[in-house]
This record gives sequence, structure tokens and C-alpha cells, in this order.
Amino acid sequence: MRLPGGLWHNGRRYRAFGLRPLTGAVELAVSEAAQHADTTPGAVTGVLQATLAHIGGLTPDTARIDALSVGDRQFLTTYLAGKMVADEVWFTVACRECGERFDFALRFSELPVKPAGPSYPFCETVIGAGTFKWRVPNGSDQKILARQASEKEAIRSLLRRCLIQEEAAEETATGVIDAMTDAELAQVEAALEAQSPEIANRVEAACAACAQIN
Repeated sequence: MRLPGGLWHNGRRYRAFGLRPLTGAVELAVSEAAQHADTTPGAVTGVLQATLAHIGGLTPDTARIDALSVGDRQFLTTYLAGKMVADEVWFTVACRECGERFDFALRFSELPVKPAGPSYPFCETVIGAGTFKWRVPNGSDQKILARQASEKEAIRSLLRRCLIQEEAAEETATGVIDAMTDAELAQVEAALEAQSPEIANRVEAACAACAQIN
């Protein structure tokens, strides 16, 4: 199997991955990781560390799993759900149009996956202050942002972390991000999204009673 994005390590991109045999010991480790983590991103890292055998032949330690892009982490947890729970899962929802409840099936293996863009895991944008290089958000960023109370501040905090600074000081990044307009923030977000891998996290289903798409 291959990741839609891949681990960027020492100037190389590693996409292949393998799972450990899903034994009772691994299932117990997954359960403990989910229970003992203080944030959802922390739980994801723990679960992936318990189940991954390798990433491109590299040991899947905490640092490397945290360095995986958000899309890769979502892809892996969805893939694991299909392997450890069931590939086909049934859901019951209430129709937004008529209110009737109906069932629909979802196959994890059939969820659409958007591969990473050509410059993954980086992108460049030209904004008022100049041309800047960014990397796509990863698990380490998620862990930090999980503790951010303000969504607006979380976005600026994320961009400060994602700005590539080969020679600039941290204060320079803070100044650049703080000076960005809402339009420039949206421009950078769009550029990062274009390079980031994604797996569908929303589905549509037709109501059995009125055929309304929900």
C-alpha cells in the first residue's frame, strides 16, 4: 500500500507502508493509545505507532508519525478502520427534508482519495510581503492546535509553524503572519490545500422515503 502523500524525510518522499499483524496484543495497544491520549491527534499518533510496521522501510516512531501530513493520517486511520472493524459499516440518519430515518452502507475502501499535489509537501505563495514557502500541515501541528482556544488564532499559529524559514528568525515569521490580510490567509490556505492529500470525510445518501439527497 502507498500513502496518498508520503513522509518527507531527509529530502526524500516515502510512500509505501506496512501494518503489523493485527494480533490481540496490537488491538490492546490500540485501545490503550486511544484511552490514554489527552488529545485526538495524540490518540491518532498512538494508534498508528501501535499498528504500523514501517513507513517506506523506516521505523514508525512518534516523530515520523507526527511528521505525516494530516491527509495521510486520515487515510491511515480510515484504512485501519476497514481492517480492524469492518470495511462495510451501516449508518442510520434522519432525512433533512422529510424527517424519516433511513439506513445506508459505507465502504471505507471505496472512499475517494485525492493524491498530493506535484510540489508536495511544499508550496509557494506571493503575497504583499513577498514570496514565501510553506509546508503542508502535519500531525505535530494538530497536536499543538488541539490546545488552541481561538479558531482565528489557531490559523495564524498554524501558518507560523508551516512557514519555511531557512535563515529568518522566529520573530520574522510572527511578523509576516500577523501582517497578513484575511484574503492573504485564504490564499495561503488554498495553496496548502491544493498540495495536501485528502480522503473524503463526508458522504451523500438518498432518503429511502422521499429520495432527497442528504
